[in-house]
Amino acid sequence: MKNYINVTYKNKLKTNYPIKLIKYLLRTNRHKMYDTYNLPKQPKVLDLGSGRGEYLLAFGTYGMTVEGFDRCLPDETFKAYPFTLGDIEKPLPYKNNSFNIVFAKSVIEHFYYPENLFQEVYRILEPGGCFITLTPDWNSTKEIFHEDFTHRTRFTKQSVNDIYKIHGFQKVKTKLIRQLPFTWYNAWLSFICNIASKFYNKDTKNRLIKFSQEKMILGIGVK
Repeated sequence: MKNYINVTYKNKLKTNYPIKLIKYLLRTNRHKMYDTYNLPKQPKVLDLGSGRGEYLLAFGTYGMTVEGFDRCLPDETFKAYPFTLGDIEKPLPYKNNSFNIVFAKSVIEHFYYPENLFQEVYRILEPGGCFITLTPDWNSTKEIFHEDFTHRTRFTKQSVNDIYKIHGFQKVKTKLIRQLPFTWYNAWLSFICNIASKFYNKDTKNRLIKFSQEKMILGIGVK
């Protein structure tokens, strides 16, 4: 699997989307993350399944202490951040209560048994720490979901909610989001996406049409 990033990311341009996404997560959850969850001002973050490493930079941009973990090394651009090379399907090489936040975007769908990962994340989170996941919504991505042959488990909003709760996470919230930042703060603009999605097909290259149809499930739970 060492060539996974080179193959699957070869046509994906680097954008400022990761920084926008982390800003959105901090803005919409800031009161909960820093007050209700009693997180420190500079929480320690594990970016689980770091891929190319863009989210290392994104968390670092907002003053967090972040390190990455994946089976492939990140791009040279992001190697200034601490990084551990390893297999996510095996027990994670961290002590109990090591992190305030564990972040995993487009990760949990790659497991036959994602429950094992949830158990490990629960172990390495400090009490009050957050596990944040984003995974493709099966209902809106079924046409292209298995074009990535490493996709194993399909998720819906309900199944994400359940896997958090079954593994002991509290204050669980799930939300469908489009990968279009202008929709995150202006829900009323969804009508544009609803219209654009009618022109969707799995081969479309237009980002507005593509991401109007294909949604992600944002999940957050607290230890």
